[in-house]
Amino acid sequence: MKGVLTWIGAIAVGYVLFNSIARSVANNLSLVKATVKVGSLSFSGISLKVNLHIKNNTALAIPVDGFSGFVHYGINPIAPVDIRKSYVIQPQAISIITIDSLIEFSKLSTAISDIIKSGEYLNALKLKGQLAYESISIPIDINLNPFNA
Repeated sequence: MKGVLTWIGAIAVGYVLFNSIARSVANNLSLVKATVKVGSLSFSGISLKVNLHIKNNTALAIPVDGFSGFVHYGINPIAPVDIRKSYVIQPQAISIITIDSLIEFSKLSTAISDIIKSGEYLNALKLKGQLAYESISIPIDINLNPFNA
């Protein structure tokens, strides 16, 4: 019984230690800016390239596991933005992660209808989502700059 309790204690300490290290690293990652570039027009929609400029203030390269979110116009989500592959954020530098997305015409028409109904015409494009690092999710809520892509 004593051996089982020792293992449980060691696992608990390891878990707490891992989470505190992961939080410390996550606190040293910051999204400097996000830019968007409108691509081509197709039958299904308008392609976008979203660039995340992420600064790593640590001395270690940090692997980012993915990003999941939406491009919003005001409060209306108009395009999903998802990456499921790993990227490495270089130490003491700004790394750029480029994500391809598509504004589907069906979602765009719904968003335009909602914008007209609400009367809020002059909103900024925003990127909202979660950046995944190990077991930590870092919330992202930033305006997209279409002029600096």
